[in-house]
Amino acid sequence: MICFAEMDDIDEIMSFIDKEWRKDHILARDRAFFEYMYVLEDRVCFVVSKDEEKLSIDGILGFVPYDKNMKQLSLTVWKALSSANGMIGMGLLNYLIKELKPDVVSSPGINPKTTIPLYKFLKYETGKMKHFYRLSPRKEYKIALVQDDFVRECNSDKAEKIIKLSNYDDFKKFKVAYADNALKKEDWYLKKRYFDHPVYKYEVFGVVGEESKLVIIAREQLANESKCIRIVDLIGDFSLLYKFTEYFDEYMSDNAYEYIDCYFTGIDSEVFFDAGWENREERNIVIPNYFAPFEQKNIDMYYSTNPAGMVILRGDSDQDRPN
Repeated sequence: MICFAEMDDIDEIMSFIDKEWRKDHILARDRAFFEYMYVLEDRVCFVVSKDEEKLSIDGILGFVPYDKNMKQLSLTVWKALSSANGMIGMGLLNYLIKELKPDVVSSPGINPKTTIPLYKFLKYETGKMKHFYRLSPRKEYKIALVQDDFVRECNSDKAEKIIKLSNYDDFKKFKVAYADNALKKEDWYLKKRYFDHPVYKYEVFGVVGEESKLVIIAREQLANESKCIRIVDLIGDFSLLYKFTEYFDEYMSDNAYEYIDCYFTGIDSEVFFDAGWENREERNIVIPNYFAPFEQKNIDMYYSTNPAGMVILRGDSDQDRPN
């Protein structure tokens, strides 16, 4: 039996995650954080499969909605017991699609060996997210492994204005328009995700161009007695990123950040090259992705999306969350 989860199912879902997904995962041990992530009003954002005889859960599929009509979704935890019916995993997704009829289904951070074949079968676009960075020149790097310390010059025009959006009211007043191929995240989602996060503190900046705007959402990351800053979301006119470079070079220097980085797909790489960023795969450098626990190695992040060409960033789905 496949159905949407209810509040009474949460403890069993958490236990299933602990036993079948990852031992001591935050979603298995912290109910408050689980509810922050997956409870929208009175709805639990999980599809579950239950053994019809035991009525115990034998498969789960989590999803993150960006609008209250649930027409734009990212899929998260997707797991079925190996001892169960082999079609349960696909049945969970089919049920979700049939019941909600979403316009967009995207998933950053998918397993290239196990889930990419499934998404290809469904004719979703799949691929590797691009990973770009910009170094802050310094004598020593403790997070990044830097053999190639090249920093591209950026002949950026200064933006008419760069504004620190310190709270949700500031963000609302800024009034930024979404790109055509971006997830149209409703205001309640952005408030919950970036301004009311129970663990992380996000820095939000507004860039004002001549006729458009860009919002940049970033988060400080600590490791090895050093720190970096990571862009997790971009909203608006991506081509304005180059106007932010001079400001952010100073910001990194003032705050002793080693670098800034960003995982993305659906945005033209030239936007980042023009802003003075480098493609991590094209340089002799390690820009870590895992920080809890910290692993000083490069990590490729894969994605799927339907329709094709959608903008996906690290802040989407559950990719930027505590462990």
